[in-house]
Amino acid sequence: MTLKIIPYFFNLVTAFVNLCTVYNIFVITSTSEHKEESARFLNFYLNSIEANKLLRADRGVPSSSVVREALVNEMDPEVIQNFEFIGKVGQVALPNDPISPPGMGEFNSLITELAELVSFNQISPGDAAARLINEGNEILSRAAS
Repeated sequence: MTLKIIPYFFNLVTAFVNLCTVYNIFVITSTSEHKEESARFLNFYLNSIEANKLLRADRGVPSSSVVREALVNEMDPEVIQNFEFIGKVGQVALPNDPISPPGMGEFNSLITELAELVSFNQISPGDAAARLINEGNEILSRAAS
């Protein structure tokens, strides 16, 4: 099997879709009672060759090229091919979008709901805009507190 990078557009006006998407996001909250320990654990989990030898790329291709290189002789050929592919994609991928702020999922659901209501003539665009402003502000206020 050969993996190749091909251009992929989400529309012709903007640009390429990001080919490298983050699926596992780790955070240490500002209110954590164990910030230092958490940081040490994440550093070990993500950057330690020892930890990644135990994980064997089970949760995806390691983001660290140093870790990938250290594991390459211990992996099956298909996994090695994935490592090489991610190395190439990383050279051409766009930066990842920032993590969505609190309330973003609920806000996006509201936009979808209102767009559907307008599409099926169940609400006017003006009424949808008014609801978006009022309900959107409520969502953002709750999320900020």
